[in-house]
Amino acid sequence: MAARYIVDRFRERNNLQIVNTVILTDGDDGDGLHTATTNAKWHRAVVRDMQTRAQVEMQAGVDEQHRFGALLNLLRFTTGSNVIGFYLVNSAGGKNTLSHVSGVHRDTPEFDTLLAGFRNKRYAEVAVPGYDAFFIVPSDKLEMKLNDKDDFINKNLTKGRIAGAFLKASQAKQANRVLIGRFIGWISR
Repeated sequence: MAARYIVDRFRERNNLQIVNTVILTDGDDGDGLHTATTNAKWHRAVVRDMQTRAQVEMQAGVDEQHRFGALLNLLRFTTGSNVIGFYLVNSAGGKNTLSHVSGVHRDTPEFDTLLAGFRNKRYAEVAVPGYDAFFIVPSDKLEMKLNDKDDFINKNLTKGRIAGAFLKASQAKQANRVLIGRFIGWISR
């Protein structure tokens, strides 16, 4: 909920027209978005941005991923920002995470195809509520070598310099190049 103000302040301070919000996580939001009621059928929570009067509704009984997605939709609407997520998971928990986050049951041919792509490409792009793009990445396979840390520290970064820095960082592995290419596609829209 604070990201809305952080993104706006960042945009103003850096005189930007387009802002991309990237969320890097190693897990779900946990128990932070519970609504308590005895009658979940009729209970709802409304979150309203007082400045824009935009609002989202979160139903009780709906999973946390969808409630968090509603808050991300509010962030996207109020800031105009793309929201891109990276979920870093160790390979041992990859199957469970892939099934849980994608909503695809493990005992289906669709999951077998998703898992094969995840293993082959070393990432999976899945639809997650509230995100423009969401990538699940095995953290123990992720390898980035920074040759020039100034690319990431330089305060006068342009789209081209950011793209160049990410491409330079991904030269070690083909899988990283594919993932970084997808990411660059999203931030350069």
